[in-house]
Amino acid sequence: MEKYELTREAVSDLLEICDFINQGNPEAAADDEAELIAALAHETGHVTARHFTKLEAKRRWRLGRLVTLKLARNAEFEADRLALKYEAASGYDPIALARLLKNACQEEGEPSSFFARLFDTHPSTVTRIKRATQATHRLVPQTDYVVDTTEFHQVKRQVADVMGVTNQTCRPTRRG
Repeated sequence: MEKYELTREAVSDLLEICDFINQGNPEAAADDEAELIAALAHETGHVTARHFTKLEAKRRWRLGRLVTLKLARNAEFEADRLALKYEAASGYDPIALARLLKNACQEEGEPSSFFARLFDTHPSTVTRIKRATQATHRLVPQTDYVVDTTEFHQVKRQVADVMGVTNQTCRPTRRG
C-alpha cells in the first residue's frame, strides 16, 4: 500500500472539501445524494492526484501565469474524470456530476471570450459538462445506480433546520 504523506497542501485540499460541505445553503450544493457524492468525489480527486502540491511545485519553476492557469484547468478536468470513476465504483450514478455542473452553469452567465478564458482557473462549465457526459457513456454501465436515499434527505432537512433554510421534500430514487 502506498504511503500518503499528510502535507500542508493535503490538509488545505481536505479543508476545501469541508468548505464545500459547510457552504451556506445546503440546497445550493446538491439536489440529490449522487450530486453530493459527485462534488465530494471531485474534491477527493484533487487530493488523491495531489493537484495542489504539483501546482505549487510547478509554480516554483516560474513557468508563467498562463501556463500555471492551464495546468490548473487541466487539474479540474482530471478531478472530474476521477470523480466519475469514484462515483461509479461506489454505485452512484456518475451522470450526477454533469447534473451538478449544469446547476452551477445556470449561475455562470454568458461564456467569456477566448482571451478572457486564458486567465480562468477552471475550464468552462459547458466544456466540463460535455466531457463528463462523454466520459460517463464510456464507463461500463451498471444496471442500478444510486441517485438518492431517504437518509440523505433526512440529514439534508436537519442541516437546513439548523441553518434556518427551507428544504425540499424527500424523494429517494434509483436509476436503472
